[in-house]
Amino acid sequence: MTQEKTVIALGILGLMSAGTLGGIHLNDFWVTDSVGRLYEVDGNSLQATAAHQIQSEGFVNEIEYFGGSMIMANMSNNSLVMIDVATGQEQTLVERNRFPAGSFRLTEGLVRTGHSSVYFSTHIISEHSHEASSLGYEYNIATDRIELLHSYDAVQGGAFDHHLIGQSRLITADYQGQRAWVRDRDDGDLIRLIELDYDIVSFMEHDGNLITVTAQGDLYQLFTNTGVSNYLGSISGTGTNLIGATIPSPGGISMLGVSVLFGVRRRR
Repeated sequence: MTQEKTVIALGILGLMSAGTLGGIHLNDFWVTDSVGRLYEVDGNSLQATAAHQIQSEGFVNEIEYFGGSMIMANMSNNSLVMIDVATGQEQTLVERNRFPAGSFRLTEGLVRTGHSSVYFSTHIISEHSHEASSLGYEYNIATDRIELLHSYDAVQGGAFDHHLIGQSRLITADYQGQRAWVRDRDDGDLIRLIELDYDIVSFMEHDGNLITVTAQGDLYQLFTNTGVSNYLGSISGTGTNLIGATIPSPGGISMLGVSVLFGVRRRR
């Protein structure tokens, strides 16, 4: 597959008007740092308010909104955890023993791919050859099934996050910073390299606009077809160690569905 390389032009738009960031009207959204401090961010002022402390074992790699007050977290101990921010209840959906042993393995990124499914990857370093590789998985909450979709050349040091572009492509934030990779969703092949002037730790999407987030809380709108990136504003009240972000959107799984899921998992 032909690879394309895009070097971005960085435009500073700033706050266009009250409640509008670079012409984008944001809903309130969530961010977290690596130690699990979860914040709700006002979409108008970008002021963050502490909302929840994630209690599950490990550091947080990424979060994803799942409807109502439900957020899923990808944890550093290779587990996926569903969190009800309203009640504080946390339930582990995927545990580390679901993955093969024998190599160093770190789960990375998290993005909704369907009504009840998410995509994430694992960065693997062989304990024998010390070679690195990455595998892309899809997990279906309703069926509790993990499916291996593809393998791909490991981004140097791994990835911070992934996001779905349409239905056929993924964009991956390079752990080494200042670049992102557009890949084929089916086979994982690299399509385009986008070089940036800032480091992405998370993606979120609102009304078709792809928004990138830095560890310092800076927000940019990224156009993946051209590589152009526009500065939107900066979150205040969180510190400078953000790792994940997610924004509510229509079509999250129902609260009833999540409640039933929690009930079933407790009885296992």
